[in-house]
Amino acid sequence: MKKFFTLSVTLLMLLSLSISAFSVEETSLPDYTVSSPVLKDYVVDDADLLTDEQEAELQKISNRINFYHDIDAVIHTTNDLDGYDVVTYADDFYDYSGYSDDGLVFTICLETRDYYTSTTGYAETAFYGNSLESLHNAVVGYLSDGDYYTAFHVYLTNVDGYLESIHNESELGFDFDDSSSLTEPTDILKRELITIGVAFVVSFLIIAFLKSRMNTAVKKTQANDYLVPGSLQIVSGYDYFITSSVVRTPKANNNSSGGGTHRSSSGRSHGGGGGKF
Repeated sequence: MKKFFTLSVTLLMLLSLSISAFSVEETSLPDYTVSSPVLKDYVVDDADLLTDEQEAELQKISNRINFYHDIDAVIHTTNDLDGYDVVTYADDFYDYSGYSDDGLVFTICLETRDYYTSTTGYAETAFYGNSLESLHNAVVGYLSDGDYYTAFHVYLTNVDGYLESIHNESELGFDFDDSSSLTEPTDILKRELITIGVAFVVSFLIIAFLKSRMNTAVKKTQANDYLVPGSLQIVSGYDYFITSSVVRTPKANNNSSGGGTHRSSSGRSHGGGGGKF
């Protein structure tokens, strides 16, 4: 048995070491910089919630995002939605305000208490699902408290940080182009994972086979073999209901609105999501 176990462990080690046989391939990184800052009005405070100094500080962060990640990150406040739903309003605001094909706008409406992020292009690929929800969860408390500057500052800082993390992870061998998931590994990593998986499966089968050869016990499904004939007599039986258990599940509080992947009035593809504050 000891020899067989040593053999299986040796096989596992040999298969795992085969990972080093794969050559390391160079992967091209997306271009996250532009030749010079493209200054646009990234903070459109139509609801007049910010001071000039606060707008200038937020504009600096958006300028940085554009310079290093080539994405337009816009903050927009409004008092009303002009009769539109927040999804349509945010999509159209971005599309018809001269922003690039890759970007997002964070819109809040004071009248309806809506907040919504509309994404398009690369931002539509990068910010969706958990990443978009995390952006909103970090700021909705500030919006509810009326601390709009902090909410927008945190929002833009997190956008910048998240895009930077994507850049750093891509340098470690992850592919973040528009045709794949943000967490999809490259072919090299896939091959390594497959090799490790095969090694563990083979070792598991060997050990399972050896274990089955050693197990000669037969499972008993009845207790008749352990009873003295005639020693057990059941005269009567009763069932007593002594307690109960009631499980109550609270009704879900759906406080979010999602735009999903859709086309705006301009024909451009958009993603996004939002809720109430």
